[in-house]
Amino acid sequence: MGRVLQRFIISALFVGIGHAMTRAENPFTDDDIAVLIKHFLQNIDVSSTGAVIASPSTTHPDYYYHWVRDGAISMDVLLRLSDAPSAWNAPDTSVIWSKMKNYAQFGFNAQSQSDPNGIDVEGEPKYYAAPSADAGKVYDKPWGRPQNDSPALRALSLIHFAKALLSTGSASDKDYVQRMLYNADTQHHTVIKQDLEYVSHHWGDKSFDLWEEIEGFHFFTRAVQHRALTEGAAFARVLGDTGAAAYYTQQAAALLETLDSFVQNGVVIETLPPHGGTQKFEELDSAVTLGVIYGNSVDSSARLGKYTIGSSLIDATNQRLDDVFSFEYSINAQNSTALWGRYPNDTYNGYEQGQLGNPWVLTTCAAAEYQYRLAALHLGADADVNVTATHTRLAQRAMAKGDAYLARVRHFLTAEGLHLPEELNRDTGAQQGANDLTWSYGTAISASLFRQDADALLRATRF
Repeated sequence: MGRVLQRFIISALFVGIGHAMTRAENPFTDDDIAVLIKHFLQNIDVSSTGAVIASPSTTHPDYYYHWVRDGAISMDVLLRLSDAPSAWNAPDTSVIWSKMKNYAQFGFNAQSQSDPNGIDVEGEPKYYAAPSADAGKVYDKPWGRPQNDSPALRALSLIHFAKALLSTGSASDKDYVQRMLYNADTQHHTVIKQDLEYVSHHWGDKSFDLWEEIEGFHFFTRAVQHRALTEGAAFARVLGDTGAAAYYTQQAAALLETLDSFVQNGVVIETLPPHGGTQKFEELDSAVTLGVIYGNSVDSSARLGKYTIGSSLIDATNQRLDDVFSFEYSINAQNSTALWGRYPNDTYNGYEQGQLGNPWVLTTCAAAEYQYRLAALHLGADADVNVTATHTRLAQRAMAKGDAYLARVRHFLTAEGLHLPEELNRDTGAQQGANDLTWSYGTAISASLFRQDADALLRATRF
């Protein structure tokens, strides 16, 4: 049966199942997710230093470093585990907040260093982690730098933590926020403030992309920078820093106006041509989907204009990625749901460049998260929507599609003790590249959290 016909039949089934679809279960069971969280936590707050290692792998490949981007995304997921079901055995809020404070201290120390590589330390992508003798220090060997998505993502994770602290009404929590996280006085070093100042003054600069391969102007980077500036402006107003709030808002608006340049042939591309490095097929890249996920808040407070979940441009981009990944990897040949990689014609195989690229766990789980968040939007998650049977059917379809992505990943983990790698071999599905990749765990857990939210809305509908 051809893939197009398979997809047509499956899509028809999703629509026709009706209310029964609300009883569908996550391909990852509660017990599965508890195991994922256990593995995830082993890479978080290493030796109580606040560092988040990308992977425990130290050779072939060596990922035993704190990447600012990976760490920020992971800590944002950790913070959200305060709302996890008890069956997942997530740490309680006091433990999570303790780890968040250690992470904030790591960021503070990172920002306080003199940069050994001749750039602003804010643009540094990675740091040594314990037990290295250089733990906490900037990585001082050749690398793709600066990476200007990093400070934006760190600011976002800590803004979310700071808001949680302020919500307690505790004087000591407020004091901690103003002492460590955000103070209007730039002479008083605070982590969020320093990150936002850098982002607001440097968002227009060239930098390296999230895959650390291409220097240029990138959709993902601008997406998360826009959200950081937007949420940062709102947070600055709360703390009375009205001048900075106005400036951050102004810069966010100016940034947003540049995004139309990333539209090419009806889809959104990741890097503006011309650029050096890898020349991607049609400039397609799953980084766009990641940018939409991390660049749009769950509520309507920080949205990326027309580059949002459910927009026609992003849906068209995701469909094109689905199509090319279906044909890129032989493992997708007989399945209607594609495992996603980074981009077509990727030449990194988890160990070295110049090889054949593979599907990635984190990008496939991100594709699932997109669908779960889309389902929630159909059901009025962030607006007063009169939910109709049509909305419900659309939500059911999105939920089923998200489940199909997670099921593809889950299928290859049975014999591996639910350890998530960076990549799955393009022909066999065998684990490849760095083992126990923190970002892989983060996206699987995040997708499951969003699935839980969408499922609750779906179960509550009368249709």
